[in-house]
Amino acid sequence: MYNCGVVNEIRKHRNRIIFKRVVNVMKTFTLVKLKVWSWITSKSQFAHFFFSDWYIDPLVCINLIMYSFKLYDGLPHVTFFEVI
Repeated sequence: MYNCGVVNEIRKHRNRIIFKRVVNVMKTFTLVKLKVWSWITSKSQFAHFFFSDWYIDPLVCINLIMYSFKLYDGLPHVTFFEVI
């Protein structure tokens, strides 16, 4: 479902280029990351990280969610600080 946030921001970026003649790739990239982070942190009980962590390296955050999800199946929950 996080693909919806990516597609939506790319569509909005395309519309800004067509109708306003404005190109701001970094703003679009940041908004995509913000929307995906917002969606993941609201939908996953294992997403315990800040936007700054997500912005720097989203793959590490996704791996933490997957790692926590695997450990949670019958085992005690592992926090971010215990993984490091």
